Amino acid sequence: MKNQNIAFHLSFYLLLAGFTLTMLIVAIGYRFTRDTILDGLADRAQTVTHTASLLVNDAVVHARKSAEIIESGTKQMNSAQEMEDLLQLVLKSNPHLEAVQLKENLNSSEEVDHFFYRKDSTIIGSDSDLPMCTQLQDWYHQVFVSGKAGWSDPFWVEGHKTQCIAYAIPFHVKKNGKEVPAIACSVMSLKDVYNELSGIQIYKSGFPILFSSKGKVVYHPQPAFLNENVDTLSHCFSLGDLSKIKRIISRGVGGKTLLNPACYGGRRATAVYWPVTENGWLMMVLVPYSELLGELRKVIILVMFLVLIGTGVMVSVTILLSRSVTTPITQLADEARRIMEEEGEPLEVVGNEFEVLAGGLAHMKQRMENYHARWVQSRRDQEELDRELDLARSIEMSIVPSRFPIFPDRKEFDCFGKLIPARSVGGDLFDVFFLDEDKLCISICDTLGKGIPAAMFSVMTRTLMRGIATANIQVGSIMERLNEELCSDAESDMFVTVFLSVLEISTGTFTYCNAGHPHPYLLRRDGAVEELQHSHGIPVGVMPRQTFDETKMVFKPGEMLITYTDGVTEEQNESGKMFGQDRLRYEIAQVGQVEPEAMVEGILDSLLSFRGRLEQRDDTTLFAVKYFGNIGQEE
Repeated sequence: MKNQNIAFHLSFYLLLAGFTLTMLIVAIGYRFTRDTILDGLADRAQTVTHTASLLVNDAVVHARKSAEIIESGTKQMNSAQEMEDLLQLVLKSNPHLEAVQLKENLNSSEEVDHFFYRKDSTIIGSDSDLPMCTQLQDWYHQVFVSGKAGWSDPFWVEGHKTQCIAYAIPFHVKKNGKEVPAIACSVMSLKDVYNELSGIQIYKSGFPILFSSKGKVVYHPQPAFLNENVDTLSHCFSLGDLSKIKRIISRGVGGKTLLNPACYGGRRATAVYWPVTENGWLMMVLVPYSELLGELRKVIILVMFLVLIGTGVMVSVTILLSRSVTTPITQLADEARRIMEEEGEPLEVVGNEFEVLAGGLAHMKQRMENYHARWVQSRRDQEELDRELDLARSIEMSIVPSRFPIFPDRKEFDCFGKLIPARSVGGDLFDVFFLDEDKLCISICDTLGKGIPAAMFSVMTRTLMRGIATANIQVGSIMERLNEELCSDAESDMFVTVFLSVLEISTGTFTYCNAGHPHPYLLRRDGAVEELQHSHGIPVGVMPRQTFDETKMVFKPGEMLITYTDGVTEEQNESGKMFGQDRLRYEIAQVGQVEPEAMVEGILDSLLSFRGRLEQRDDTTLFAVKYFGNIGQEE
């Protein structure tokens, strides 16, 4: 090659440089496009999976609430006719239900059974000898012995030609002056759920699978898989995949993973999953990995074909023109040598003009490649950061109450809250929900840290709190159980401050437990502002086996509770001064006796004015609840 003329060298090196650069660009473009497609799929599949899990969750929630209505109504009614009217009304009002049942004086000779089921559009009352009833008897006994309400496994109802699940509540009702055991049950058809899930498809052959909390297949596009246990699906998944699926079901959290299902010929597939919070089921959507990149591979093949054609054309043109460009090439080689010498990097190449020029071009090409790689990586890092912040904001805001009034039918109190996320997302959350008809649970929390980990930790805290809190558990005990659950995750080094309280609407009794959270304020009827200074322990999630006390007090009609996170009191102005608790207390007194919404907006206006032109540094969260007293008793 050393003895070849300049035309040969020119053709060879131009061809090599052009082909190498083209392939490098194609490879970078392929990788970048592949990552973009996979990220887009994850977002789309996550949305579809989350929507499907919410659909199933809403359906089973209606069934649970129907059983709760039967339970509460039974305690208030005296005659059998009233109870049967109630059962028929519940069945008519919920088209998802197949049957409802109420049994009294369980396991005795005086057992009373009220059973109604749906046949086409007709409500029929019957005894409990139907196959649907006999299938539930053993499960009734388990629920009654455990003393806890719960869901049955899916079961087939032959007369209705459908899969069903049942929710039963054991309780006691007073009859003839004594407490007798009873059980209320609602039976829900899964037909509508199957119809909705059968319409879900991502790409050409992606499909959903619904697992029960015990690992049984509740839904699969192929009916032969229904009611199969995850341990028996070896004809569909490998042993490694089955172990992975069982771990996912037991954790009960959302995410994505890679599987190699046999139903795709052992090819790799992306599995996106999300829990059904009501009954512990798991929704999973499978998408073949090859379908995601199929179109991209077609484009790459076309590009490679064009590259080969272009290379051939370039060789021909280079050979034809090389003879006429010898002088310009020589001049260009000399110029390249001069430039490198001026930059302090002499071009040490021995050979003809083409070799000198190729050496200079190779050096400059390497510098360009390094610059391009740094630019691509910088852009990816910024895009990843922006996606993380956007996702954290959406997680944070999706579960915070935003439509007020939350309970428009309850006139005994009013509440309003607002969470204003900062650019650097934190872990603020507040929640308000009823434990029963008389007890209102109020909570506000702030997770240490920022970004997606903090937002997810706050979501997990809220989910655990809702799962633990019941009307029969003391506030301090709820906090202790929440602390144990959060500490059980050994991989997490995060913790959260929590203010948890329960307000009894009928009496005004207010019980609270403060785990390291900023002290709330109570606005009295006379305008006095009182700080609830009791603290009952360190933030939850720090150390296991912690004991949390609680404090009780009584709200009087017209008094208002104001809770907040440290994003309010630690906000700084342009002089570096903090808003502080004293200023917050003063602003509460200045706003005075108004509705909760006016109180929250008034404080936020003052905070905005105090901050001035500075950017918000942390999440700002405020929640206020005003107690008016038991309106029903006053009337």
